[in-house]
Amino acid sequence: MKVPSSGRRQARRMRFELFTAVLAVCAFRPPVASAQGVSGVPTPPATVASPATDASAYRAALVQRIESAAATGGPTGVQTIVHIAAAGPPPDVLATALDALGALARPEGAPTIARALRHRRSVIRRHAIAAARAVHTAGLVDDLADLLGDPDAAVRTDAAQALAEVGTQAIGARAIEAFQRDLEDATGPDGGPLTAPCAIAVGRFGSGADVQRLVAFVGRAPFAPMIEALRPAVRRTNLPEPVRIAVVQAVGRARSRDARAFLTALINESNGQDTPLIRAAREQITRIPE
Repeated sequence: MKVPSSGRRQARRMRFELFTAVLAVCAFRPPVASAQGVSGVPTPPATVASPATDASAYRAALVQRIESAAATGGPTGVQTIVHIAAAGPPPDVLATALDALGALARPEGAPTIARALRHRRSVIRRHAIAAARAVHTAGLVDDLADLLGDPDAAVRTDAAQALAEVGTQAIGARAIEAFQRDLEDATGPDGGPLTAPCAIAVGRFGSGADVQRLVAFVGRAPFAPMIEALRPAVRRTNLPEPVRIAVVQAVGRARSRDARAFLTALINESNGQDTPLIRAAREQITRIPE
């Protein structure tokens, strides 16, 4: 049935009026209360705590959680500390977390320590080095060797000292390279801050090839750190005997009182054994003036 044109116009008008009514409702917003309140009664201002007070309380709460977790110990304690460190706490709290992970010395904390070794703040990297020294998984030791080239001198020194204690054979080449760089840059008679610890790391943990590279510096590097590095090297049964004999011969060529003491101690420890190493030591002693 055909609808009259007047009816169609009336239907369109009704739809338009309904649309405008809905639009008015949607556009309505309640009034924003002023300082005097909606009813004219003054509204008390909101209490805002001091940011400094909040930061201090936040830090104290996190430190307390870290200390509690460290006292708990075990994987559960480590996991709590790891979560706090991962949440991006203030630097001083992160340093406390790293110290706690180092004190617990559990491998579960290694990934967190590894991330901190790459932190943009050198002070955090130094705390991470101390923690890595305590935990010293193979991955952390490898990361420590990378820090021998860190732009911060204190970080480089801390890393070298850690590697002198907890190194592995895998770090030998990087340690000898850092030793050589430090020696070239040093101005004092005892070398630079990396000279002794890097040499010791090579002597204790380096491969036979690494130790041979180190031996080549006898007479060119300060003798005291070289003696400290070569003393453990010559006693390592996992080094080929020709390498150990090369150590004895290099020390003997120094013809010094320290060289004599080095060789004498080695002979005394042999308990009368007649090995190629001990024979080489005896031969070198005869060439050193008393």
